[in-house]
Amino acid sequence: MSTAARAPAKQSTEGTSPDSRDGLVQAAHELVVERGLVGLRVLDVAARANANVALINYHFGNRDGLLDEVVRRTAVQIARTRSERLAILLEAAGPAAPSPRDVLRCWIDPWIENVEHEHSREIMQVLLHVMFAADVARERKEHLL
Repeated sequence: MSTAARAPAKQSTEGTSPDSRDGLVQAAHELVVERGLVGLRVLDVAARANANVALINYHFGNRDGLLDEVVRRTAVQIARTRSERLAILLEAAGPAAPSPRDVLRCWIDPWIENVEHEHSREIMQVLLHVMFAADVARERKEHLL
């Protein structure tokens, strides 16, 4: 019998594409919406995304890293909406300066709309915690949240 060395098996790259990363984030977002932050378990995320828990660790490090990505993506979308609205406002204002109220509405309305949108309340709670993280008056922060 030959003792020729077998070529090492190729490691599967299935599930490591950007699509699998996006699928994990989407699954986590859906589970947070359905169950809240406390109910987010990596086993459930992996099952929902038809993935393996090791992929969560590979892409995000752990549950908190995955949650950070869910929050980051939501914040990016809010920032994009703000920028678009501000650009429209500035274009419409022409040479005149827009009112401070209109500028602030471009900033705050995307937050409010996301809070009002039933499918993102849990994510928005996390974002609001981040937004007010620098507020040293704990009572004030709790009152606002």
